[in-house]
Amino acid sequence: MARIAVYLTGSIAAYKAVSVVRELQRAGHEVRVAQTKAAEQFVGPATLASLTHHPVVDDLWEMSEEGQIPHVHLADWSDLALVVPASADVIAKMAAGLADDAVTSALLATQAPRLVVPAMNSHMWQNPATQRNVTQLLADGVHFLEPADGMLAEGYTGMGRMPEVSTITAWVAEFLTTGNALAGKRLVVTAGEPASHWIRFALSATVPPVRWELRLQKQLLTRGPGGIDCWQRECRLAKRRRNHCSPS
Repeated sequence: MARIAVYLTGSIAAYKAVSVVRELQRAGHEVRVAQTKAAEQFVGPATLASLTHHPVVDDLWEMSEEGQIPHVHLADWSDLALVVPASADVIAKMAAGLADDAVTSALLATQAPRLVVPAMNSHMWQNPATQRNVTQLLADGVHFLEPADGMLAEGYTGMGRMPEVSTITAWVAEFLTTGNALAGKRLVVTAGEPASHWIRFALSATVPPVRWELRLQKQLLTRGPGGIDCWQRECRLAKRRRNHCSPS
């Protein structure tokens, strides 16, 4: 089972996230929570701390009794980051790489897959700015569960309603079992100086040398065990294209 960090943000749907936490626990996952100050207007941290038996991370400047920085510790601890509900504000901050509170700082720091469940007014969801932010995050590898079309807090129907709890937990379960071929496994990946020219070329064209090892890890996490072979073929293709375009 996975260690899941649940991030609550400022949406009226935050109260339903309590049930998401409980259902993830019933599925056998270990769950810890962080929430924005806006989310605390809808759900108090005492409720979530009681369910998870861990303090809720909500203060960017708080230090734990062990001297740890709670939002960084949560980011490092988690196997999966679930943002539910995700407000337009936090989606915009994630897209811009902003980190001005405990939630956005943890989301920027985590190396775990990020799953986002938007919940907001339909006009906010359909706004071009929000759609640009979602497009950017999708390009960054963030996963989204599309909001539902239904009755909103404003009293009318529209796209932006948070999906049902069962839909969210089923989505998480599917991601953990089929979205990642290495789910439930722990791997140690090491990488030395690339031995062949085509690997060196492809890496230097995409990431700094210090990130080579992380890039290999990312291929395993996002593509599964066959990802490295596929990536190598892409590297060879990149080399051929480079040679083809080079002056003779």
